[in-house]
Amino acid sequence: MKVPASSATVARFLACSALGVAFAASGAELKEKDAAKPARPASALEPASPGVFELRNVRLDNNRRTVSFPAAVNMSSNLVEYVVVCNDGKVHESLLKTSVEPQDIHVAMLLIGARGSPPQKPAEADLGKIQLGDKIRVWVEWHVGKDLKRVRAEDLVRNEETKKPMKQGLWVYNGSWIFDGQFVAQTERSILAIITDRNALANSSDPQRANDEIWFANTERIPNEGTPVRVEIELLPPTKAPKKPR
Repeated sequence: MKVPASSATVARFLACSALGVAFAASGAELKEKDAAKPARPASALEPASPGVFELRNVRLDNNRRTVSFPAAVNMSSNLVEYVVVCNDGKVHESLLKTSVEPQDIHVAMLLIGARGSPPQKPAEADLGKIQLGDKIRVWVEWHVGKDLKRVRAEDLVRNEETKKPMKQGLWVYNGSWIFDGQFVAQTERSILAIITDRNALANSSDPQRANDEIWFANTERIPNEGTPVRVEIELLPPTKAPKKPR
């Protein structure tokens, strides 16, 4: 989706579109207990510069096809199953934690052109077809003094079998799924998973992703616990299918 030059009118249009598309894509319906809650303002999406918008604490850059948000180092050692979860999510298993909302990340990803996984039956996803979706790269950056350090997310995870950082590769933006009318990433608070989790917004495509005993925080490369970082999701162009011979 290409965004025109920034203006208040465009921002309002995108804000309304974002909220509408998010709920249409998720199929979520408000329950009676939520019906009385005030809707979040559409003006939450604000222009920052041409092609760049802020959705609360989430930044989307249409020029670079990226979505980024603030987080903090949650652990610098120990076994991990996630790279990022919410502050009130599975923090005992996650490298990083964040206060941003999964639904805001999802809206931002939709606005830069992500599609996520096509509709699947629960049994299909449980059988390992979770890897359907958009190919992404994940970056993490933080300041060391006046210098900005930027690494791939894999560099912060250690494979205990190889004694090396997780092999760099592509992640999959599957976009979570819907259960009982609810957007599950929002309720489960899971954003980026190493061990396959269809509830999360995105998953690792590493061949050893199912092994929940080998992934540890990479003590040699990750900054100290509590260090503020920024996570950036880079949406890659879709792979073109090879032309069939005539």
